[in-house]
Amino acid sequence: MNFATRAARAFSENISYECLESSEEARLYAVIGSSGSRYGVRIDRINPGNSTCSCPDHVYGGHMCKHIIRVSETDSKDHGEYPICFASVNFLPTYCKTCSYVFYTACMSRWRGVSGA
Repeated sequence: MNFATRAARAFSENISYECLESSEEARLYAVIGSSGSRYGVRIDRINPGNSTCSCPDHVYGGHMCKHIIRVSETDSKDHGEYPICFASVNFLPTYCKTCSYVFYTACMSRWRGVSGA
């Protein structure tokens, strides 16, 4: 399964979660997946590519699973942290295959337009 499919499932399936612990370095979440299984998700605030989940897709496949994608997007939105444009967005994120960072193409385009990059 590719990232686009995981991202689509992250936002179309019933995934529940609750933040259990928060620090500047990471946030820990309890997640109930679409099948009812329970997982632990750790969102790494310093290097998002190091975020982890206890689900089989992440543990055995090494993929950025739908639980990480869903919680990462909501974690950023809930805390008002969009590192490029600081705007509210209502579209799916893009996944950088080089650094594993999740970003928003529209925000990146807006930043390039303002910064001249």
